[in-house]
Amino acid sequence: MGDAGIAAEQSLLASGYDLNSEILKVAHHGSSSASSMRFLQAVRPAVAIIEVGAGNDYGHPSQKTLSNLQRIGSKVYRTDLNGNIVVTTDGQVYSVSTQKQTGALYDSGTTATGPLNLLLPGASISGQSTQGTTSQSGSCMFVGSRKSDKYHYPSCQWAQKISPSNRICFSSSADARAHGYVPCKVCNPP
Repeated sequence: MGDAGIAAEQSLLASGYDLNSEILKVAHHGSSSASSMRFLQAVRPAVAIIEVGAGNDYGHPSQKTLSNLQRIGSKVYRTDLNGNIVVTTDGQVYSVSTQKQTGALYDSGTTATGPLNLLLPGASISGQSTQGTTSQSGSCMFVGSRKSDKYHYPSCQWAQKISPSNRICFSSSADARAHGYVPCKVCNPP
């Protein structure tokens, strides 16, 4: 999106193109002059990347943009907090890795993986790892099983049947999607 603002977003929305995307490079360093809620609802990114310098004079990213991204369930990566952000894909699966520079050394960051929209239903993904957290308590926003590709509300009848050793917690629906999970058709999580 570069430095595209709300006017450019409105033009894209008016174009009639399907804007849904797994990954969004957030416009204009996350400023409040871009990333309208209407645009973000059309794109629905599982991952949002904000290129921004630490302590910049502009106050980027804006709290409005961060709140909008949180409301749609995007996992947000920021260069000021995460350092280098690298997205890798083979056309079916993507991964996001971060590397924060500390002096002459680099600290490895978190890695998220998930299917791109190009993945056909029922296709298998060889070598994909599911990296959610095993549940130690019942305080998960969403849950999944190591033996399934569905995620659920914790109160769902199917979530309640997942054995504790296979239970995976997700902090958001975007987190679950980023790990290759799809919504349960019974409890219909976002």
